[in-house]
Amino acid sequence: MFVAAQLVGFAALAACVISYQFKTYRMILLLQVLTTALFMAHFGLLALSGTQAAWTATVSNAICLIRNLFYYFTRDKHGPFSEKTAAVLKPAFFAVLLIVFGIATWSSIASFFCLMAMLLYTVSFSLSDPQKVRVVSLIGIPFMMIYDVMTGSIAGALNESIAAASTVVGLWRFHRKDPEPVSGQSD
Repeated sequence: MFVAAQLVGFAALAACVISYQFKTYRMILLLQVLTTALFMAHFGLLALSGTQAAWTATVSNAICLIRNLFYYFTRDKHGPFSEKTAAVLKPAFFAVLLIVFGIATWSSIASFFCLMAMLLYTVSFSLSDPQKVRVVSLIGIPFMMIYDVMTGSIAGALNESIAAASTVVGLWRFHRKDPEPVSGQSD
């Protein structure tokens, strides 16, 4: 089962790397839905093969799968709330779910690293600017890398390494230069 877990993880890795190369928020998020589903299966298989700490990532990825779909379909909708209130309430709701289920599946300090990464990813995907999505995701990567190493997720650790490089490339490719100041003007 360990080998199957790693193979599913490598499929997730491919989807993740591809996701950060899209320019639009919706395409990044759509590919992240696929990535999350595959990593949920990956960590579930690791958990079933005896890695107890992998249950935290399995459940967290299930929550994040729902979160990504929710963000995708409610992108410009805010219900009875103002746009700013909804922008805070949506990620806050999923953050609370992650914390509750993170505590419920806690097995070691590894669970902390998974939880921190998932919380940062939740914030990143609540943002509408693709560059901000990339920056906040980049902050979460070291937390998940530590978790992957602690749980024996070879594909996950490689994913975080490649995702970091891919995210940096995406940041560079879509970097918006500030306009040159007009001669005689200062900041």
